[in-house]
Amino acid sequence: MTEERELEFFETLRLTAEQLSDLESLGSESLAESWQLALALVEDFDPVPWFVRRLTKIALRSSDGGEASEGNKRLNEGAIIGLHKVLFLAVADPIVGAGCPVNSIKEAIPLIKSDVFAAVVVVHAVSRKILARNFDRVWMPILDQALVRAQIGFYVGLNTNDFGAGRGMLAGFAGWIGICILMCRGTKAQAGKTLELLMRGSNIDEVSMEVYACNPLHIGAFLLSLVGCGTNASRGFIVASSRKKNIVEFENREQNIWFLTLSAVEAIRGGEFDSLAPEQWELLGLGKRSKQLEIEQLAHIMRRRGHRWQWMLR
Repeated sequence: MTEERELEFFETLRLTAEQLSDLESLGSESLAESWQLALALVEDFDPVPWFVRRLTKIALRSSDGGEASEGNKRLNEGAIIGLHKVLFLAVADPIVGAGCPVNSIKEAIPLIKSDVFAAVVVVHAVSRKILARNFDRVWMPILDQALVRAQIGFYVGLNTNDFGAGRGMLAGFAGWIGICILMCRGTKAQAGKTLELLMRGSNIDEVSMEVYACNPLHIGAFLLSLVGCGTNASRGFIVASSRKKNIVEFENREQNIWFLTLSAVEAIRGGEFDSLAPEQWELLGLGKRSKQLEIEQLAHIMRRRGHRWQWMLR
């Protein structure tokens, strides 16, 4: 990174930490320590290159005081330089794109929403960086689960007004990718113990705190901040990481939607629709049981067949 880009990178993370400092009182001392560990880890790991952040900060821009910007704006051709191969793969995908092969940037741009493509390049960039790390046989199932949750989040966001499929996809992905980053950055023994505990059915947050003393949602919060989702997304994630989330009043609807989307992805993945109140499903545009059944069926197919997004790992 150039000095200017490096300064922008660290400033974004530090600003996020400052803006969320009032939430430190939500948790225990161990959660406060986790927050600092997550900040240091993301600074060191540098999960998303600058040219990806350049695109995503436009496509995912939030006012930080209200609603997310709409995701149907036309992509900027200049910002896609270096990302055209990912663009073509995304457009060829029947879920996020048009399901047809395209080899022209000009033809591809109208076939995918900007927020969705921004989410795709974030997932692709982070996954590729993780793939270059150690112990892939141990943490690869966790990365697959992050992609499954990204796909569920895509469908949740597709139903939520003023939020969009791209942000939904990032909410699902960021909810699980933190533990994958911890595993590939730690020791082989830690990674093995993490996988063993998760296979026993232990809670992901509890496992991460026990093995790494870091909550994976804190890592997800910083990742979302880096790619331009703003502190609305980070605040939703930090609240989700606290056991005292029921006492928090969100500053605006978008913060609540980030929190609810993350919660809904886990509920859908586990088939536990009762874990969210009817009014919460309603806020996500999934108040009707018919819509819940539809997304539940999609999740069931993914549990059997997997996410089928192997192209995002190339």
